[in-house]
Amino acid sequence: MTITILNLLELSEVGADFASKLKLSSDPGIISVIKKVNSFLAGIDMAQMGILRKKFSAIGTLDQIFDKLAELLVAVKLCDDRPTFNEESTGAPDLYLQVSKKLVEIKRINESDDEKSVLEVLEKKKVIVGDSSEELARQAEMVNAVNKKADEAITKAIKQIDNRPGIIYLIYRLDLLGYRESLVEREKQFRSYCTKRFNDLAMGKPIEFKIEKFNDILLK
Repeated sequence: MTITILNLLELSEVGADFASKLKLSSDPGIISVIKKVNSFLAGIDMAQMGILRKKFSAIGTLDQIFDKLAELLVAVKLCDDRPTFNEESTGAPDLYLQVSKKLVEIKRINESDDEKSVLEVLEKKKVIVGDSSEELARQAEMVNAVNKKADEAITKAIKQIDNRPGIIYLIYRLDLLGYRESLVEREKQFRSYCTKRFNDLAMGKPIEFKIEKFNDILLK
């Protein structure tokens, strides 16, 4: 019997609820993603499927669902490099690429600890910020908080890969980057900040850095 992404999600209570919503979706983007992931899962051997079942069985929050989906979507993106999943209990990076012989660690950050539904994730929402001192202070706090999360994620990923050849994927949510000047400008600044921090922290290490929007890795 072929295991699908919906089957994996249904291994946990919160995942089953999420899967039931996906089943009702008529969004062409979501349907396409499900088909793409299912095609990838069809080529997974029993040992690898066992690891994935453990990962999805341990899901306890909506936030963890998005973490596992990000990991799976990166694996699909790198399918030509024959990715294998590592047991989480070992503390090893998420993936090992059998062709290029690199380790891959996927970190996902968002503005808050409460994720929205997958339908909301796909929407391109505008963020409007006023010019009051209170609004500007709140915005500065949000920017600093998101940058801190990025710092922590990059630092942890570098430690996990250490001095071995590897790739770090930093996946972020588009709507966490609201900014009074423009969403595009804030995004540019965020990506620049993360890249600089990675270059400073990983100097001399054989590690690549990829930073992508969750929306892009979901739909491309």
